[in-house]
Amino acid sequence: MVLTFDIDDKTRVIILHQDAEMKPTRIHKITKVPLSTIEDWIKKLDQGIDIRVHRGQGREPSIDTPVKKKVARAVRKDPNAASTRKLSSQFGIGKTLIYDILVESKFKYKTVSHQVQLTPGEEEKHVKYCKAMTRKSENKINKTFFSDEPGISLSEAWRKKVWVGPKQKVIAEKPRHDVRINCWGAISRRGATSLQ
Repeated sequence: MVLTFDIDDKTRVIILHQDAEMKPTRIHKITKVPLSTIEDWIKKLDQGIDIRVHRGQGREPSIDTPVKKKVARAVRKDPNAASTRKLSSQFGIGKTLIYDILVESKFKYKTVSHQVQLTPGEEEKHVKYCKAMTRKSENKINKTFFSDEPGISLSEAWRKKVWVGPKQKVIAEKPRHDVRINCWGAISRRGATSLQ
């Protein structure tokens, strides 16, 4: 007489691996569970993970193509107002899925460049000024030079973002005494001055 017990596959694998110390191929022959699944379960057991607890690793929910197009259109229309949080609440989709849609649509998360937008009247004044500077009769461009004076602080010469491992903290050492370097230079049609 052979006794059989109604035990689930995961419990059988735990018993055969930990108590009987069988190899994955032998467990596969006894349980008829795919060898790759058994190797995955044994790997988790060795890491101290209870394989009997369901972790909900199903496939990711799919998003309809029209919704993806609407998200992309909203970002193109107003990039300044398009954060993953705002888009998530607007379309009723999780922030992670919004991020995935944007990456799939070839969007990149970049730094914003700040600049002054000229009105059509201001643009016209700029064009008139440039034409006046380059008139051959007056030749003002030959009598003009452009100068600038930038400053560099030593306290600002450290990285603002770095890649770190989990639970790891990176501290950037700031200088005790700040050093600032001011530079001056100018350019003209005839060439550039030395940097002072």
